[in-house]
Amino acid sequence: MSANSSPGWYPDPGHAGNGPAPERWWDGAAWTGRTRAPAEPGPTAPDPADAGRRPEPRRAPAGKREPGRRPVVFMAVGSALMLAALVTGGVLVLGDRGEGGSAGPDPTAPATGTDPEGEADDRGEPDDSATPLPLPLSGPGPGGLALPVLPGWEEKPGGGGLLVTTGDYPCPADPARSCVTAGAFLGTADPAAGTDPRLVAEADITAHIEESFGDATYAGVTGHERVLAARTTVAGESGYRIRELLTTGAGISAYAETVVFPAPDGSGELLVLRLGFDVGADAPPADDMDRIAAGVQRPAGDGSPA
Repeated sequence: MSANSSPGWYPDPGHAGNGPAPERWWDGAAWTGRTRAPAEPGPTAPDPADAGRRPEPRRAPAGKREPGRRPVVFMAVGSALMLAALVTGGVLVLGDRGEGGSAGPDPTAPATGTDPEGEADDRGEPDDSATPLPLPLSGPGPGGLALPVLPGWEEKPGGGGLLVTTGDYPCPADPARSCVTAGAFLGTADPAAGTDPRLVAEADITAHIEESFGDATYAGVTGHERVLAARTTVAGESGYRIRELLTTGAGISAYAETVVFPAPDGSGELLVLRLGFDVGADAPPADDMDRIAAGVQRPAGDGSPA
């Protein structure tokens, strides 16, 4: 299954039993837990050696385009999130190289398990009430919490915190520095910053932008707009979040967000979640910032979601 394949129902790549393979919903980026009986006579059961292969999508007749499919158009976009804790022979920055390319991975492993509520309606769309599969988690970090690892993302050494990123490339203003398409960093706030999540967030978003989009990496920030400032809940704790839309001197637009909330381990510390995402059709959606913040949690003993 290619990352460019359109969402839809396809034969379940993990089926190894007798009889026709059930169909599993492909959301355009990854297999989901939604399954249904085949809408038409399915193929014979695959050889077990082929169980991990990616199925090819059903193709429209020659000369016709499948409904909902459109040519892929890549845009030059980018963003950055400089993590000062990671200055080890270079600065890790979150951003986009301004080149074409798919932001998502080529998912090769089928989803596991079935969801009896994931049947399609008459239009072939999955039931919105179906529960999505839980995301894997990073190792535990500040406050005993872990970050969700979205499809195509990976955990990296965090220099005193937790770091997950996607899409490495040389920074536009200094190719000797390393940048990524998007990422999130969870660390501990400076105790001297205070105990009010809102005031700490106000101070940190300014530092976040200055550190992440400076002259050395993105030629500074030429414009910014606050698009979100609100109370929020992270890992069961009441906090505050601020998101700004930026334009840099390198011509790159990006979101920078700071989320501040108390550590749930009773330490009395405040935790800071910094996010940086590029903007554009080829970028991870801004909704993924919400997914990451909502997915911060204390892992179970085996590292799985609690």
